[in-house]
Amino acid sequence: MFVANREGDSVSVIDMKALHVIATVPVGHAPFALTVSPGGDRLYVTNVQSSDLSVLGAETLETLDTVKVGSMPYGVAVTPNSERVFITNQQSGSVSVMDAEALVVTYKTKVGRYPEGVVIEPDDSKAYVANWASGDISVLNGETGQELRRIKASSGARALAIVPAG
Repeated sequence: MFVANREGDSVSVIDMKALHVIATVPVGHAPFALTVSPGGDRLYVTNVQSSDLSVLGAETLETLDTVKVGSMPYGVAVTPNSERVFITNQQSGSVSVMDAEALVVTYKTKVGRYPEGVVIEPDDSKAYVANWASGDISVLNGETGQELRRIKASSGARALAIVPAG
């Protein structure tokens, strides 16, 4: 298990069987959200105060790259096919879409105010972003990141979850 240590500018690794911390590695300033790639080989960490994304090898904990994104990145999700990473940028009201192999931002789109949570459909077709301050959900094209529409939600929308069909 990985834990973002916001005040410590690090990520800790917890051994789930022994129930103790086995490693702590530095990342950017004020890490917040993190996710593991579907293949389990990469860890992506949003660093709110350094406005970047740390990319680590999930097994080695080696920093593979640090990618500049928008201002105050809060949420992160990887497409199920592991090709793209969606990062919500709270302060800039945008979402950065990063090519997971090249580790470069290929697209940035404006969304609602203070985007936070992000999820991606199991078929990679759409991403959904909870826009906290504007109380809506941005629906994005899962390949390009382009905003397709917004769905009005309740005020304070901050996180989302998708139930797989079946």
